[in-house]
Amino acid sequence: MLEFISDAVPIIGAVFGQIVHVVKKRVEGGKEDELTAFKSQVLQKPFHTLGASVAAIVVALQLVTPESTPLIQFFTAFTAGLSANSVVNRSGK
Repeated sequence: MLEFISDAVPIIGAVFGQIVHVVKKRVEGGKEDELTAFKSQVLQKPFHTLGASVAAIVVALQLVTPESTPLIQFFTAFTAGLSANSVVNRSGK
Protein backbone atom coordinates (compact mmCIF):
# COMPACT_ATOMS: atom_id res chain seq x y z
CA MET A 1 0.00 0.00 0.00
CA LEU A 2 2.81 2.39 0.89
CA GLU A 3 4.48 1.73 -2.47
CA PHE A 4 1.24 2.63 -4.29
CA ILE A 5 1.03 5.92 -2.40
CA SER A 6 4.68 6.61 -3.16
CA ASP A 7 4.09 5.96 -6.88
CA ALA A 8 1.00 8.19 -6.86
CA VAL A 9 2.74 11.25 -5.40
CA PRO A 10 4.22 12.49 -8.71
CA ILE A 11 0.95 11.84 -10.54
CA ILE A 12 -1.08 13.75 -7.98
CA GLY A 13 1.44 16.59 -7.97
CA ALA A 14 1.43 16.87 -11.77
CA VAL A 15 -2.35 16.93 -12.10
CA PHE A 16 -2.71 19.35 -9.19
CA GLY A 17 -0.11 21.66 -10.75
CA GLN A 18 -1.85 21.74 -14.12
CA ILE A 19 -5.24 22.43 -12.55
CA VAL A 20 -3.82 25.19 -10.35
CA HIS A 21 -2.25 26.80 -13.42
CA VAL A 22 -5.45 27.00 -15.45
CA VAL A 23 -7.48 28.28 -12.52
CA LYS A 24 -4.80 30.86 -11.67
CA LYS A 25 -4.70 32.18 -15.23
CA ARG A 26 -8.48 32.61 -15.39
CA VAL A 27 -8.71 34.28 -11.98
CA GLU A 28 -5.64 36.42 -12.67
CA GLY A 29 -7.29 37.77 -15.80
CA GLY A 30 -10.31 38.83 -13.75
CA LYS A 31 -12.58 36.66 -15.87
CA GLU A 32 -13.81 34.23 -13.19
CA ASP A 33 -13.55 33.28 -9.53
CA GLU A 34 -11.72 30.08 -8.59
CA LEU A 35 -14.71 27.73 -8.52
CA THR A 36 -16.19 29.03 -11.78
CA ALA A 37 -12.77 28.80 -13.45
CA PHE A 38 -12.37 25.21 -12.26
CA LYS A 39 -15.78 24.22 -13.60
CA SER A 40 -15.49 26.03 -16.95
CA GLN A 41 -11.87 25.26 -17.77
CA VAL A 42 -11.24 21.87 -16.16
CA LEU A 43 -14.54 20.01 -15.93
CA GLN A 44 -16.18 21.33 -19.10
CA LYS A 45 -13.09 20.77 -21.26
CA PRO A 46 -12.20 17.14 -20.51
CA PHE A 47 -10.02 16.58 -23.58
CA HIS A 48 -7.88 19.66 -22.89
CA THR A 49 -7.63 18.61 -19.24
CA LEU A 50 -6.73 15.04 -20.19
CA GLY A 51 -4.09 16.14 -22.69
CA ALA A 52 -2.45 18.50 -20.23
CA SER A 53 -2.64 15.86 -17.48
CA VAL A 54 -0.99 13.18 -19.61
CA ALA A 55 1.80 15.57 -20.64
CA ALA A 56 2.32 16.65 -17.03
CA ILE A 57 2.39 13.08 -15.72
CA VAL A 58 4.85 11.88 -18.38
CA VAL A 59 7.22 14.76 -17.69
CA ALA A 60 6.86 14.43 -13.92
CA LEU A 61 7.62 10.71 -13.96
CA GLN A 62 10.79 11.41 -15.95
CA LEU A 63 11.93 14.13 -13.55
CA VAL A 64 11.42 12.51 -10.16
CA THR A 65 13.94 10.11 -8.72
CA PRO A 66 13.25 7.28 -6.29
CA GLU A 67 15.83 8.76 -3.93
CA SER A 68 13.83 11.98 -3.59
CA THR A 69 11.55 12.47 -0.63
CA PRO A 70 7.80 12.43 -1.36
CA LEU A 71 7.68 16.19 -0.76
CA ILE A 72 10.40 16.85 -3.34
CA GLN A 73 8.67 14.47 -5.76
CA PHE A 74 5.36 16.29 -5.27
CA PHE A 75 6.79 19.76 -5.89
CA THR A 76 8.86 18.60 -8.87
CA ALA A 77 5.72 17.09 -10.38
CA PHE A 78 3.68 20.17 -9.44
CA THR A 79 6.12 22.35 -11.38
CA ALA A 80 5.93 19.97 -14.34
CA GLY A 81 2.14 20.24 -14.19
CA LEU A 82 2.26 24.03 -14.25
CA SER A 83 4.61 23.97 -17.21
CA ALA A 84 2.72 21.32 -19.16
CA ASN A 85 -0.53 23.18 -18.77
CA SER A 86 1.12 26.38 -19.92
CA VAL A 87 2.12 24.64 -23.16
CA VAL A 88 -0.77 22.23 -23.85
CA ASN A 89 -3.83 23.92 -22.45
CA ARG A 90 -3.44 27.54 -23.48
CA SER A 91 -5.89 29.15 -21.06
CA GLY A 92 -7.79 32.04 -22.58
CA LYS A 93 -6.64 31.34 -26.14
